[in-house]
Parts: sequence; structure tokens; C-alpha cells
Amino acid sequence: VYDHATQSLELFDLARDLGEARDLSASEPERTQALARELGAALGGYGAQMPQLREGGASVPYPGT
Repeated sequence: VYDHATQSLELFDLARDLGEARDLSASEPERTQALARELGAALGGYGAQMPQLREGGASVPYPGT
């Protein structure tokens, strides 16, 4: 999960934790970053528009960049 507002990442094992109660991003930082880079590359490849920050108006960066 990529939170645009805080630019933070969360990682969940949906097969075991469908309710997203246990964030694994701290215990699996390499996997979290690899998935974030993959998501960012896909969004960039599609030319996805990212939301703009309220302060300054800059676009939120793609995850993993």
C-alpha cells in the first residue's frame, strides 16, 4: 500500500491477513522497496498522473523513486 499523502509504504500478506492488520514493511524492507519500485515503474510506464501536494503543488513522486 502506498499512501500518497505521507508517501509511506505498507506491506501485507493477504493470504494470511485479509483484514490488513499486520504491516510487514518493517520486517521485510527489501521486499517492500522492490514492490514499490515495481509499482512506480508500472505507473510511470502508463504515464499515470499522480496527485499534487497541497503545499507547493508539486506532484507526489511515484513509489520507490
